[in-house]
Amino acid sequence: MIYGHHMEYGVMFGSLDDFRDEQFFNEHKTGTIQTEDAVYAYDLFAALDGDGNDPVIFSPHHHSAAEVLKRLRAEAQIYTEPEEDCRIVAMSTCSGDTMNARLIVFGTIREAERG
Repeated sequence: MIYGHHMEYGVMFGSLDDFRDEQFFNEHKTGTIQTEDAVYAYDLFAALDGDGNDPVIFSPHHHSAAEVLKRLRAEAQIYTEPEEDCRIVAMSTCSGDTMNARLIVFGTIREAERG
């Protein structure tokens, strides 16, 4: 889980709001995540308006990937089935609706091919 501030004008994770729109989501499903050690391809598969106290989403180390995916299948506003045995990374920000409201965008990562 990567947390970011929800700032105005699309700064930091404020731009995650755009992923609530299914057309925008489908047109912007790929990206990259870069660390000191590697560059990863990031492929989006779900967007969820959730609760920051949800233990399945926000404490995934206590729940299996199958439990997380089951929750997403049932509650995500946008969902496509990810590949099996994938590594999941989520980006989360406050959504402003209530104190614990969160917008979470889920994607799978894989080490990017070097070229």
